[in-house]
Amino acid sequence: MNIDEVFNISCMVLLAILGLLAVLQIRFNVIVFLAYNLTLVYVGLCLLATDGVTSWQIAHEYGIGVLGLILGYAASNRYLLLRQQRDRAPSIRSTFSDSSVMAVVVTAGTLGMYHLVVGGIPIFSSSIEVERFDFTSSGFFGIPGRMFLFGIPIAWILASVNAKILGVEWRNYRPWQLATGFYILSALLSGFKSGMLAMLFTMLITYFLVNPTPVRIGVFARKYWWLTVLPVVYGLFVATTYATYQNTNVPLWRQLLNRVTVVGAQPAQFALEGRPQWYMPNGLLNDVFYYAKKYFGGDTSFAYSFERAISAEIIGADPSSSAWTTPVTIGGYSELVFSLGTVSAVLAMILVGAWVAFAHHATYRSSLSLLISAVVAYGLYNWLLKGGLVYYVLNLGAICVMLGFVAIIGKLGEKDSALSSPTVGLGRLPSEPKTHGVKAFKGNAPFSESAF
Repeated sequence: MNIDEVFNISCMVLLAILGLLAVLQIRFNVIVFLAYNLTLVYVGLCLLATDGVTSWQIAHEYGIGVLGLILGYAASNRYLLLRQQRDRAPSIRSTFSDSSVMAVVVTAGTLGMYHLVVGGIPIFSSSIEVERFDFTSSGFFGIPGRMFLFGIPIAWILASVNAKILGVEWRNYRPWQLATGFYILSALLSGFKSGMLAMLFTMLITYFLVNPTPVRIGVFARKYWWLTVLPVVYGLFVATTYATYQNTNVPLWRQLLNRVTVVGAQPAQFALEGRPQWYMPNGLLNDVFYYAKKYFGGDTSFAYSFERAISAEIIGADPSSSAWTTPVTIGGYSELVFSLGTVSAVLAMILVGAWVAFAHHATYRSSLSLLISAVVAYGLYNWLLKGGLVYYVLNLGAICVMLGFVAIIGKLGEKDSALSSPTVGLGRLPSEPKTHGVKAFKGNAPFSESAF
């Protein structure tokens, strides 16, 4: 073993020890989920470098991005903690109406289920690995498919945020109950082995953003480890139905371990190495023009996304052909490195870390402001994990606009109903508290450390 290998392995061991210590002490927030997923990719790149598949320079280049994210958060968090001790602004409670929230939940959930019924339920398909990525077969310009992908999670986030601002427990808030049912059903039927786990992560990210309770990861893991049991069991079950996992003699546990490390790191490796650079100099600009053509009726015969270019590079296919390429998770940081260079990508990661700190310390004056932060956190998490900045900006933006109109219609419907009611003026007096059909929230949040 030469000196370089000793140095690199020592760095990995030191990072593992520091990471373990941090996990036991750090408090749960969005940065934990981001750092966890990015670290898995970094470990995968280190393993590829150890096997000589890629260089240690590529692995360390990715590690710098992860470090930038954490440092950006840590520095901003320290500053905000000091400022918070000096100035604590009062919040103004302004909420969405129950009818608006329910309209969004019902619309997103119904369209998402429509997509499954018309397009086919992936979990019951004979070609589950292909069908799970079919989001356009349900028609209507792909709106039901996008509601299935993004509308249902956003509706759940909306219901959770509004319950928080109203000061009621989630489980007693009727829109949240319905939104949770749609979310769990869509995750179970999606055919993605990580579908339930991704749903759990989204729920926890939202919870710890809207309820910034001081819970250490070690405490949470000890008390609530059982939350991961169903998602993990579901993921193992779905993985056994994949042909790629069946047609091999490698044990399932080993394949899954490789999937979250070396296999998951391969798309990032190809992007960091600049594999498609000879025909695609900038992935972000390429995606802007590609999705502009795709969504506005242009000719996409010889056009393709940056993600497809990387996937084609991995399997050795022509990205402009009709050959099937499995969607891959490049990761937001790797996408930025390819398109903008390492320095700009690291600076972007520092800014993301800083934003996460500000989001956790912000004093939200309305359901709308908290909802915006929660949806941005959801989008950042998915983009940094999977890549496709242009795709997420366009699709999340479009879904938010559509659901915004639905919320407005729901509010107008409530007003029309009140005006046409013969008992108008005999309801709740202005001085009476509005209960929203739920019990008022009392006591500690369910995950607060003092509750233990």
